[in-house]
Formats: sequence, C-alpha cells, structure tokens
Amino acid sequence: LGFKDGGATAMARKLRACIASREPAERMAAISLAQGYGRRCALLMCHGFAALAASFALVCRTNAERRSAPFFGRLRELGYLFQLETLLSTRGDEWAMLQDTQGVV
Repeated sequence: LGFKDGGATAMARKLRACIASREPAERMAAISLAQGYGRRCALLMCHGFAALAASFALVCRTNAERRSAPFFGRLRELGYLFQLETLLSTRGDEWAMLQDTQGVV
C-alpha cells in the first residue's frame, strides 16, 4: 500500500497540491494519485466498517445474554461509541498506518 510515502492523510495532502498546481505534468500526476488514494480509502473503509460491525455485534450479544435493558435504552438514546486503540508508534512505516487509522475514524 505504499506506507513509505505516508498514509492516507499524506496522500490527500499530495493530491491537493497536485490539483492546485498550474503545471500540466503535476495535474496529470494527480489522476494517478487520485486513483491510488481512492483505492486506499476504499480498503480502509472496509477495514473500519468490519471492525465497527464486529465490535457492535459483540457488545450487543454480550448485553443481550445479560438481559441488560438499560444498555439497549442508552444505545437507543445516545448511539454507539466506537473506541479504537492501537499499539502503533509514530516511527517509520507505523506513522503512515496511524494516519490511515485517523482517516477511518
């Protein structure tokens, strides 16, 4: 996925710069970059939605087994809070992965 060049956030920044450029070569490069950015975002959203669905299903199942009416009442009133934790650092390729995680959230 090209983590050496940064995550989705860095790709979006480069794409904006290419689109804003007055140079024809830069604007042509934007087409290729936009395709890569689109593929990356589609993949990230698939991962994000899968994590959200799995988390939601697990919490609902656990609370249904406990017959926790207050949980479902709060869920109906407030919605579902999806919290994400990671063991990634801000060094090297992991910084790009953190940018991708930020993009999904």
